[in-house]
Amino acid sequence: MIKKVAFLLFAGTVISVIVSCVPHFCYIYDIRFSTHNSKTTYGNVTDTLKNELSFEILGKTKYYTAQNNISLINRANATQIFYRLENYILVDEMELRFDSNIYFDDNVIEANTNLLNNEFLQDYKWISPHNNELGESIGGWVYILFGFDESVFEYLVIPTKWYSIELTCRTNDGQEFVEKIDVYIDNE
Repeated sequence: MIKKVAFLLFAGTVISVIVSCVPHFCYIYDIRFSTHNSKTTYGNVTDTLKNELSFEILGKTKYYTAQNNISLINRANATQIFYRLENYILVDEMELRFDSNIYFDDNVIEANTNLLNNEFLQDYKWISPHNNELGESIGGWVYILFGFDESVFEYLVIPTKWYSIELTCRTNDGQEFVEKIDVYIDNE
């Protein structure tokens, strides 16, 4: 009888541990857009870029855990929990727009043109999603770097001045985020 009770307690504990290690999920609910490797901060939101065009997106995530009410002990935790993303940013649909004209060779790229799909800039664009492509979030953020290679400045002329730069991101679950930052671009 004691062996049966011990076995049932052992089996119950094992089952409880297995079902208490439930998956952790998260989803992107907002973004933060900024320059990458910014040199100087002016006021509260503005950066200076000099001979570079690189940006970062931090996707803010909210967490939830599959609920489990039959556990006899607390849920199991690893030393670092990875959360599976339920949605992700569609990097191929991102849009980046300047509020003023810029120039590529003898061509004008008009204000509010999507630079990430512009025919002149296409070969210089790079996007590096961190965690987003892996479908996981660590520490509450999804991190994406993007910009243009330095070699673009052989052809690209961006007059030195303040710009309002707008980023539009969409997620696979239909959300759309639009963020603007003011940036001083110094190419002299």
